[in-house]
Amino acid sequence: MWRVLRSWDRMALGRAIDLSAHRWNAKDAHRLLFFYAPLLYLRGQYRLGCELLEKAIKMHARRKDWSFDLLWHIYKPIRRPATTYDVTLIHFYRALGRDLCEWELWSDFVDDFPAKLFRLSRVSRSSLRNDPRLLKPFVEYICAERERRLFSHTTIGVRDLLDSAATVRDRQTDVAKQIARLARDPQRMRLEEKIRNTFPELAEIRPTPSA
Repeated sequence: MWRVLRSWDRMALGRAIDLSAHRWNAKDAHRLLFFYAPLLYLRGQYRLGCELLEKAIKMHARRKDWSFDLLWHIYKPIRRPATTYDVTLIHFYRALGRDLCEWELWSDFVDDFPAKLFRLSRVSRSSLRNDPRLLKPFVEYICAERERRLFSHTTIGVRDLLDSAATVRDRQTDVAKQIARLARDPQRMRLEEKIRNTFPELAEIRPTPSA
């Protein structure tokens, strides 16, 4: 996967880039978040990977609710990442023997979360600011509540947790109905049948949790 990524650089940019010296911009953030930084972690290149992940997060840290939207790139309750989707900033900091309080955006990250989310999770803002280990119960509450509320498996961000349960249920019911109608759409069904007939080997492929 690393070789493919570096090959893509050469094809797209016409040259191999020096990852530590390259001038990254906002359009590069997706690649840094989902490819470069996680792969560098899995390759054991913690210092460079951490630097690139911090750059990508900083590119998004100027808009409202950025903490919630990027939470999954900063912390997951996974001790040993096995795939690129598991890797977060906390894993780099652990590997480097650093405390997340040292991160230059740590206070901004904590302060950007809505006050109501702290009340609901029973983790106070001040406590979390002083002890990054409290991210575990904070994130576990978020994951459990999202699992309970998002039965259509779609999300609109932090509002899924802040809106009333009745409001979220109505929204999720409406979305579930739209998804069901789309699944029964004759044109879509004909297209899927054509794909199955053209590529019968796809029938052997089963999605995995990481996919």
